[in-house]
Amino acid sequence: TRTAMGARLLRRWLGQPLLDVGEIARRQDGVQLFFDSAVRRGRVSAILAKLPDLERIVTRVGAGSATPRDLVALRRGLELVPDLQRTLDDNLVSVEGRRRVHEDLVGGLHPCRDTAELIAGAIADEPAAEAIIRPGFSEELDALRATARDARQFLADLERRERERTGIKTLKVGYNKVFGYYIEVSKANLKAVPADYQRRQTLVGGERSTTAELQDYEFRILHARERQ
Repeated sequence: TRTAMGARLLRRWLGQPLLDVGEIARRQDGVQLFFDSAVRRGRVSAILAKLPDLERIVTRVGAGSATPRDLVALRRGLELVPDLQRTLDDNLVSVEGRRRVHEDLVGGLHPCRDTAELIAGAIADEPAAEAIIRPGFSEELDALRATARDARQFLADLERRERERTGIKTLKVGYNKVFGYYIEVSKANLKAVPADYQRRQTLVGGERSTTAELQDYEFRILHARERQ
């Protein structure tokens, strides 16, 4: 077989043989159709070789355990269905007495275009940990990403503004996992610290503080990173 799905189907057929003569003949007609033409068999086989294991992917989707890469694989598999339909149409409809086989094969193929288009518009082709959803799919997510992306520039601007406001040329704006975002002032410049600074940490060589503006930005940036 060319797919994992075909291998499982073949095992079921061999393990659960048919008893109805009409169904046996119907299955034999389908096998004979491809056995008789290497060209027909090759064209269909080439498409099947590209198909992911759609059965397993759909099972994971139903169980809520599918990954973004599963969804991309599902989309690519669905996008191959029209090609498979056209190939079967071109190679089977004209075969005399094989219309029933054609209906059996093509009738069960559904490209699910709405699903494929939704995944294509939402999930990146190569989804990474921080870039699963495509830009433009969600305005809210785009705004959150912009907030997280612009963090470095905001902190640099804040440091410049606070240096100008306080006159402390060595003032620094930074971040650590314990205290979050902070404004650090050396001990020699503590007398110049504005009244609106809220002390967070005392150091040997100075103090780290925050402001209402920095706290608000910290909330927004951390919220944005959690929501991405």
